Amino acid sequence: MINKTLYPRFCFIGLCLSLFLGACMTPQKLTYKGQYTKAIDLAVKKLSKKNKKDQHILSLEEAFTKQTEKDMGKITFLKKEGEPESWEEINSIANRIARRQEKVKPLLPLYVASEGNRKATLKFVRTNDLILESKEKAAAFLYARGIQLLEEAKSSQNKLSAREAFNQFDKIEKYYSTYKDKTRLMAEAKELGMNHVLFKMRNSAYAVIPSSFERELFNMNTRASNSTWVQYHQQQDPAKTYDYIIVANMTNIAVSPETTDNVQYVEEKQIQEGEEFVYDQNGNVAKDTLGNDIKVPAYVTIYARVFETLQRKSGLLEGDLEYFNGRTNEALYHFPIRSEAFFENYAATFEGDRRALKDETNRKIGNRPAIFPNDMDMLYLAMEVLKEDIENLIRQNHRIVKNPTP
Repeated sequence: MINKTLYPRFCFIGLCLSLFLGACMTPQKLTYKGQYTKAIDLAVKKLSKKNKKDQHILSLEEAFTKQTEKDMGKITFLKKEGEPESWEEINSIANRIARRQEKVKPLLPLYVASEGNRKATLKFVRTNDLILESKEKAAAFLYARGIQLLEEAKSSQNKLSAREAFNQFDKIEKYYSTYKDKTRLMAEAKELGMNHVLFKMRNSAYAVIPSSFERELFNMNTRASNSTWVQYHQQQDPAKTYDYIIVANMTNIAVSPETTDNVQYVEEKQIQEGEEFVYDQNGNVAKDTLGNDIKVPAYVTIYARVFETLQRKSGLLEGDLEYFNGRTNEALYHFPIRSEAFFENYAATFEGDRRALKDETNRKIGNRPAIFPNDMDMLYLAMEVLKEDIENLIRQNHRIVKNPTP
């Protein structure tokens, strides 16, 4: 086991070793290891400088030739194999060849001085026709595959097939921004693959609440949780079948009684008021070494009686956020929800010397008793907090409604 005190030293040594090995890596070594792409990138970087070394030119020549042969061999194999889905890979390889050639082109021509100033051989491949052919055939394959999956989704109501169809049509964007009726088909596939989630409230507390309370609870930002394959609804459409239903089931809706507590108490403090003489044991005023009368601060205790009124009231909402399969009505999950709002008001007066009051008490002086909020006001205050909690729960459990219902 490594001593903890030595650990930073080992980390530093490891970092230095890593940097050293990276600095020692050359295009020749990378080519020898068969890492042709890395060898080309490093050689291009070194040959971009004024001092072009023969060893870097030779490495670029070898790595470039071998990587091109490797890529073209792969394309030839894929074409002979004849699988339609291979055109995406062929297009990717062809574009990779084109980018590599564009990277090397600014360096040309290159000459190897040690070989009689021989011009380096870097054989370029014509990629334009290959890129055009592959992108046309890749788009055609994706379109046909998307059509097939969309038909499967329609016939079996398979949302996963619809989503995969959408993905196939979406991949065409890589090749063509507009292609046949791709946009319409994507919209159709998206609707077929979408999960629709209904959010509703149930009052299981047997408390009488106005309809505006439910409307206000629905005024949440569940739309922020919408995604590619999930859409939340707060108003029920009788003609629509929902994949999931989320119910805010309120099991306790309560408002506490209004309470007013009157208390009184005394606060005291010692303060200095002037000075007083110090007397010696004979009853005479004591003198200091200079013959002056000795005086000390004089303290008195002051008092204030405080009359305090504390008003309290609270509103409570409790229940569960319940998830159901909208097609089978099967209960899936439930999460407890709770919110409580408080009203508190302090009012205070005093008699006596105000200087005796503590700072906290002093701040209360002058406050007057307030009118209590009504019961619905308390519930609305609690609901604002509850709405935020519900929104967070819906976002945290988005995974539940993302997958198609079984």
